[in-house]
Amino acid sequence: MEAAKLVGDSKKALTDELKALPEYYKERSACAAALSPKVSVTVSETSSKSSDDSTAPDKETKAVTTETTSKSGTSKSTKQDSSTSTSCADATAHLVALDVSAFQRAYAQLDRVKTAYAVVADYLEKNSDRISEPKGRGSGMSMF
Repeated sequence: MEAAKLVGDSKKALTDELKALPEYYKERSACAAALSPKVSVTVSETSSKSSDDSTAPDKETKAVTTETTSKSGTSKSTKQDSSTSTSCADATAHLVALDVSAFQRAYAQLDRVKTAYAVVADYLEKNSDRISEPKGRGSGMSMF
């Protein structure tokens, strides 16, 4: 009973600390977006098609001939604009501080996981007799 409570309490404490992890990514993405260069890409595609019908009398045979001329064309242009942002040193330092803080929290979290494993393993090892035989060893006869 005590072993299950010890494991449950350790698990709850570690799970609660993991819930703060998405907040780091939210803060970091906002800070990194302010530091990253702005790039915009514009693609334009134009196509045109035309046909021309013309009739002309033939001078020798006096017959009328019809000529059809067809033209088509496609043009594609891509324009990429890039502007570098002038980041202040404080914004860069803030991003570095976020990363260092997240690293330290992750390191401490892993240390707590290691400690929790050691505590639970030690408890189970020391109390293995009580866990396997909760009523104790004996001949089955009670004193009363």
